[in-house]
Amino acid sequence: MNTFDNVSGQYKEKAVIQQTAASNLLSLVKTGKSDSIIDIACGPGHITYSFSKVTSGKVTGIDISEGMIRQAKNLYPGIDFRQIAAEDLDYKNEFDIAFCNSSLMWFVNPEKGIKGIYNSLKIGGRLALACPATSAWSPWFGRIISRVTASGDIKPFFSHWKSPW
Repeated sequence: MNTFDNVSGQYKEKAVIQQTAASNLLSLVKTGKSDSIIDIACGPGHITYSFSKVTSGKVTGIDISEGMIRQAKNLYPGIDFRQIAAEDLDYKNEFDIAFCNSSLMWFVNPEKGIKGIYNSLKIGGRLALACPATSAWSPWFGRIISRVTASGDIKPFFSHWKSPW
């Protein structure tokens, strides 16, 4: 069971910050009428659904959470949803746009996830990515990282960490 399975039924109502970030990111994405789009960490599929309304191309949502994918399939049965982590993506040159909102920080292996997303894009494809990047988004995040990385047991897991502030 994934942590997000427990909140999948209430995610749309509870994820206000993520929805705001998604709206801002969506406003920057120029979607062509036939663009194929993959929504990374799609949750219950609300953003994926919005893409299906603006393109006749293939629209796919992926999420590691079984509960989120179950919700998405129930809410939007005409859209392709898969339970898979970004790190395990097996698509090659299939999408014009990869949309990844408020989820990169949850990837177990961000570098592998970004590589999987990159490989899924067609040549000339575009990545739309939003991740908390200012202390205004999560004022506690920097403090937590500082404390966590000071711990001898956990420090190796953050060896690649670079503060965006």
